Amino acid sequence: MPTLRERLVDPVFLTRMFLFGGLLFRLWHYIQNHVIWYDEAVLLANVLDKSFLELLGPLQSEVAAAPLFLWTLKLMNIAFGDVDFVWRLLPLLAGCVGLLLSVPLFRALLTPHGAALAVGLLAVADDHIRLSNTVKPYTLDALGTIVLLLMFVKTTRWPMHRRLLLVAALAPVLLGFSYPMAFVLGGVVLGLFPTDRKAILAWVLAVAVIGGTFAVLYFGPIKDQRVSKLENEWERNYLPYRQPLNVPWWMTWHTFGVCQQSCNPSGSLLTIFVPIGAWMFWRGG
Repeated sequence: MPTLRERLVDPVFLTRMFLFGGLLFRLWHYIQNHVIWYDEAVLLANVLDKSFLELLGPLQSEVAAAPLFLWTLKLMNIAFGDVDFVWRLLPLLAGCVGLLLSVPLFRALLTPHGAALAVGLLAVADDHIRLSNTVKPYTLDALGTIVLLLMFVKTTRWPMHRRLLLVAALAPVLLGFSYPMAFVLGGVVLGLFPTDRKAILAWVLAVAVIGGTFAVLYFGPIKDQRVSKLENEWERNYLPYRQPLNVPWWMTWHTFGVCQQSCNPSGSLLTIFVPIGAWMFWRGG
């Protein structure tokens, strides 16, 4: 029987402990049933007051969210009523499933101890825990990203056209739940650019499905949900494409910000591992 010391250096045991702790943190906050706060309340007011069709149009109180997310909340309200536990169930499930799926993803990309550490960082990430109990679509954004990346690394032995057809099948659902999936899907189809003719046809189909779905959303709900006040508030965070010399600094600073937000208040220290990880991936092909 392994000793406690042996267990504490066993990556499988560490991963299981991190998973247990991460799921416990999320469930504990869910059980606490914290008071619905402003950002949640204004989104829920739209879900309660509007029909399914109206949720595709302009939303009140400067709210933006993908239609399938809003429709799912509407269906849950119809089925179970106006209950805080019901409202927060979808973000909670997305957060917990995302944490569970991170295990095979990190194990496919990292060493066993590296994967355990990565799972641990996600398990205790403040914002991921908090947003797993907030009626907003952010944990669905994270889940969709993990699903796509896991698909990317787990289907490397598949024929290229099958991988691309899978992306095409997933794209409408992922985009329907999460607007930011457009960026992740764009990266995936670039990474799956093929050379043989059969796969090129599948690649064109995948690009057409992604582009067509995004176009429907962009000229429909996204356009109707655009609010100048929010755009002006966030403009300083957009890529300064009119000032190309500032782009390298922008990318460096926002990488720092991503690391900081992932594990406040000390997440910024993780920034030093970004160039190290990039170099190791480059060396490994």
